Amino acid sequence: MVRLGAISLPREDVVLLVAAASHRQWIDDIAACVENTPCHLPPLRKRQCRFGRWYHGNGYSRYGHFPGYAALGTIHEQVHVLAAELLELAATNAREDALARLVDLYAQRDRFLAGLEVLIAQVKGDHCRLVFGEPEWQASSVSHG
Repeated sequence: MVRLGAISLPREDVVLLVAAASHRQWIDDIAACVENTPCHLPPLRKRQCRFGRWYHGNGYSRYGHFPGYAALGTIHEQVHVLAAELLELAATNAREDALARLVDLYAQRDRFLAGLEVLIAQVKGDHCRLVFGEPEWQASSVSHG
């Protein structure tokens, strides 16, 4: 079990925390490019960024059956679309418009991280069921006519 702040996960699921850190860095890199500060332009295609490669590879094989996994993919795609729009605005002398929309990028980042928290909760719940079995309230919810 690995503990980071208030989150504790089995070692094999720490990759979810790495995914969060990777996504934050990607957003920071995009924002730096929009702000015209020295930046490293990250991969813009959703399957080429670090999270996208994981999501469509090992992430799918391990977490694809969780409902939160699919929702995370949708948000990830939306973040990439928005980032491309902001970079296009910044490149076409509409940097002020792009800067004004950075708040949207940060809101998408927060949605993504909230979605990742949902997935982590689902994974943790799954681990609890593996260790402790189904919760008693679920077993007793069957009608005993």
